[in-house]
Amino acid sequence: MVKNKKNARANNYLLLQKIYLAFFVIVLLCFVINIYNFVTDNFIYSAVYEHSSISQPLVYKISASFSGQSGSFLLWLLSTTVVGLFLWKDISKEQPKGDGRFSWLQIAEGVFIAFLIILCGAFFSSNPFGLTPQYGGNIVDGLGQSILLQSPYNLLHPPLLFIGFSLLLIPFCIAVAVLVSKDYANGRAMSLILKYNKYGMLFLFAGLGLGSLWAYHSLGWGGFWGWDTIENAALIPLLLSFALLHCGIIYKRKNGLLKTSYLLALLTFPTILLCTFLARSGIAANYSMHSYVSGSNLAVTIIFYCLSAILLFSIGLFIFSIRSINKCYNPQSISEYWNKHLATAFGITLLVCIAFVVVVGTLLPILSGYFGFHTVGITSQFYMSWLVPLSSILLILLGLEPMLKEYKISWTNFTNRLLLEFSLGIVVMLVAFFCGVSRFDYLIITFATTFAFVSVLHRSSKRSIAATLTHTGLCVFIAATMLYGNFYGGVEADLQQGEPVMIGDYRVEFVSMKIENIGKYIKYTANMKCNNLECQPAIYIASSNIDKPPQLVPDVVRIGLCDLYIEPLDYYLSPNQWNSTTILRVNAVQNPFMVFVWFGGVMMLVGIVVGIVRKR
Repeated sequence: MVKNKKNARANNYLLLQKIYLAFFVIVLLCFVINIYNFVTDNFIYSAVYEHSSISQPLVYKISASFSGQSGSFLLWLLSTTVVGLFLWKDISKEQPKGDGRFSWLQIAEGVFIAFLIILCGAFFSSNPFGLTPQYGGNIVDGLGQSILLQSPYNLLHPPLLFIGFSLLLIPFCIAVAVLVSKDYANGRAMSLILKYNKYGMLFLFAGLGLGSLWAYHSLGWGGFWGWDTIENAALIPLLLSFALLHCGIIYKRKNGLLKTSYLLALLTFPTILLCTFLARSGIAANYSMHSYVSGSNLAVTIIFYCLSAILLFSIGLFIFSIRSINKCYNPQSISEYWNKHLATAFGITLLVCIAFVVVVGTLLPILSGYFGFHTVGITSQFYMSWLVPLSSILLILLGLEPMLKEYKISWTNFTNRLLLEFSLGIVVMLVAFFCGVSRFDYLIITFATTFAFVSVLHRSSKRSIAATLTHTGLCVFIAATMLYGNFYGGVEADLQQGEPVMIGDYRVEFVSMKIENIGKYIKYTANMKCNNLECQPAIYIASSNIDKPPQLVPDVVRIGLCDLYIEPLDYYLSPNQWNSTTILRVNAVQNPFMVFVWFGGVMMLVGIVVGIVRKR
């Protein structure tokens, strides 16, 4: 009898796998057909008509297939389905309980499939295969994708984000399964949570990095992060996943922070749904350039209720489970004395605090306007006033961690270890002050960055090469961002053709204007020289719709350690007594040390990749 039950259970499991594979094939076919519609200019479908045109390059027709609301849902559905294949493979070796109860893996599968069903509902409500309303005759051409979106940096930005979103769903499913099944000390489940969290963090970090590069080179305001509502909403799960990664380190070494790990795994995915809701509801349209102004109300409603239910369920499940976890779980203490694990625990707390600040800054303007109160304007100053001191403390803890041991360390030995890092931090802070860094908070973070940078390079072991790369990259990134913020400067200038002018320390000359027809646009390319280096910003004007505002595409020239960022604002003829003079109005921004911002980000990304590869 027992054998027959096991055989029946195995047969049901195989049947479920076959159904899932069939579902994956259907989703993949939908995705391929959607791309085919874009590539073949099938404008009878509204998604193709609204986001593509005949003259659009092939690679941007493909990227346009997931730039709209319906296409992005399909991309998310495909990413989640593919990730589900790896989940099935990972947990297929686990044996279900033989006492008739559901095991944690069965519950995890159930939660995963439930979200897939919800995602299918959102996908069908937005429907990328809906017909164009004016279809009835021959539609010659589509409206086309925005020129600003036709960027190589934007090709992989959405896919990487959605893959990261899908991967971070798995820790949530497993955490729910473990808490429901009360199998709290399940080492296999925790290892899977940490594994998928690390992969999700990698893709999310890479996606945000490409998004920052796209914003820097395309949007025209001269920066790489504008504290945009949707940008922030994608940053929050990344910060929580970093915190969960470090919880995993303490869990593996000291069997500690189990409750914190489960809580972070439960909260990370609801913040992803928050990001999706803000982007697709239109509620953030006045606060974000990434928001869909209009879309399927049904899809937005589905996401909203899903977000609310998941958030309430996650918090309630965790609170309900705390007492049971405390009864059956006895971790080793990490707080008997000052050691490296306690420093890591404080660092996790700071990461969560930083995420909370970003949540408040993101939601406060929206909620105040939504409930009819006076709209609260949140500027970058709000974030900097909180994040600079929190980041400074985090960096100091980062520098202290390599000096500490896993066990008790004498105070005398510890203070002797501080001498080199502390001295160099003071010296670099004084150098920064005499070089023009006058803000007190910038000076403090200069000291903290130097302290952490020297400590990580000087005291980290060869076994922790991934952590060394990631932490060093973080120090470089924060230092470069601070210097960029301190010495950043921009000015608007009217450039007369053939007349060089000095903008800051740079000689800028407007040489000529090239005018050409490119698809639906008339492109005005300004040929300029900046310190004898070529620069070609452009203005795109819609040839068929004069009411459509021009699209301004900046160009960046790297001169030494400084980027000179040129955005064209206007182009006109200025009549005088004898003839007309060609004038180009530009916004010229000096961005120093940007190369180190990107270098620090790449180091962090490489560190994450090395950590994944070495663990495998």
